[in-house]
Amino acid sequence: MALLRRLHRTDRDVEKRLVTGLIISDKVLTTLSPYLSPDILELDVSKIIIRWILAYFSKYKSAPKKHIQDIFQAEKSSLKQGLEEEIAGFLSTLSQEYLEDDSGVNEDYLIDQGKKYLKERYLRKAASDINAYLDIGKIDEAEKFFEDRKKLIREVTYKWVKPLDDPFFINSVFEELDFPLLRLRGHLGDIMGDLYRGWLLLLMGPMKRGKTWGLQDIAFDSLLSRKRVAYISLEMKDRHLAPRMYKQIGGFGDEEKDYIFPCFDCCNNQDNSCNKSLRENKEICPQEYDSLKPSKYKPCTACRKLPLESKEFLATTWYFTAPQPKLTLNNVRKSVNRFTKMFGRDKLRLISFPAFSATMKDVQDHLDNLEDTEGFIPDIIVTDYGGIMAPEHFYGDPRHNLDDIFKAHKRMAGERSALVVSGVQSLGVGRSALNKDMQDERDIGGNAYILAHVDVLISLDQTVDEKEKGVWRWGILEHRWKKFNKRRQVMILQQLELGMPVLDTEIIYYSGKVGSVDE
Repeated sequence: MALLRRLHRTDRDVEKRLVTGLIISDKVLTTLSPYLSPDILELDVSKIIIRWILAYFSKYKSAPKKHIQDIFQAEKSSLKQGLEEEIAGFLSTLSQEYLEDDSGVNEDYLIDQGKKYLKERYLRKAASDINAYLDIGKIDEAEKFFEDRKKLIREVTYKWVKPLDDPFFINSVFEELDFPLLRLRGHLGDIMGDLYRGWLLLLMGPMKRGKTWGLQDIAFDSLLSRKRVAYISLEMKDRHLAPRMYKQIGGFGDEEKDYIFPCFDCCNNQDNSCNKSLRENKEICPQEYDSLKPSKYKPCTACRKLPLESKEFLATTWYFTAPQPKLTLNNVRKSVNRFTKMFGRDKLRLISFPAFSATMKDVQDHLDNLEDTEGFIPDIIVTDYGGIMAPEHFYGDPRHNLDDIFKAHKRMAGERSALVVSGVQSLGVGRSALNKDMQDERDIGGNAYILAHVDVLISLDQTVDEKEKGVWRWGILEHRWKKFNKRRQVMILQQLELGMPVLDTEIIYYSGKVGSVDE
């Protein structure tokens, strides 16, 4: 049934998404305008709107965007009643989903899908016209018509570019560089750099190191950037994962009480070796934090804003206590409503599968179904996590199963023009990664061929002591596009009782001790 669904995707829905892209995106319209002909489209509504779009583009050299409503108001008196109502409904939905939201659409995906659809429509129209000539015995005319249409049909999906001679292509390259898809907040963005469509980002860590928390936080960052996210849970049920997301949005706990939060402090402040005049604390640091017996000691981060190379701020942790509300239906509704008003509605889709049951084909089928049913095209696709997916083909060596899975992840990133984010298990030799305070790429073990597919590979590091203190470390093990230093990590503070995997971040050079700076 899944195969049949993919082979018989609704042309009308594809056509409406194409028209949507042409209305709201200069890039989509500029790229596809040479191949647009209202007569080849299936829907009367589409034919009318395309004529409006092309007339506007001919005059202003841009997509109409919100002006499509003005065009409709000026033209609606000449429309048949049924068409007027249908166009009004289409534009109303368009306005709610896109025109009132400046987050845009997945332009490259719409262009690829639009080209395929236009090619199909041209082929269908050409076949119909050629048959019409043949039916009346005009073979020469049928052949001439075929030759005339053949070049256009080939041009629609022609993919060669002229990187040195085509100014439009050069402009598009720098538009993508200037407007990356995503940059993670804080120092995570500093070490990873900008993230782009078509990339595969993997988080690597041993069991129970927080891969799901990390994937959840990247999804949360994507929502803060007003991107559309498809989150595929391959182990945890949707109703179990959703409360963690609600906690992160609102800072809710299982109880309404005071919670202990980690915060940054300086080692020089804690050992009382700092004699700078800008020091924010004059008290001796207690041996441990006691929320029931608060002291006058204050953490100091006065030097934190200075460059890391100055070695003035040596990151460590201290704590503070603050009351947080309880996770309740009423609190969640209020918090989610505030969040979506600020960062946009209709940005997240979540689906879950029983553990070890879903294949990449299942994921692709459900993404197709999401697009066909709701018109939802994600910018970021998160699989939580690829390392526990069921293989589509079983090999004698399980390493080849994982190879296929992560090749398919990379292929999905390109085909859907999305950033794909997932996780991979690290074990190392004799499960050594479980006990290491800092992993390296060798801890991916026999699955090292995954390194060939990934654009960015992040290690999730944490000692037992760090976990107790609410400290986490992320480091770059591989980056296809950016220079990196494996020992240059991001020290992350977290409060997982409140669903907050990333509270604050600081760059450190890790040498086996949090707070050390060693080049």
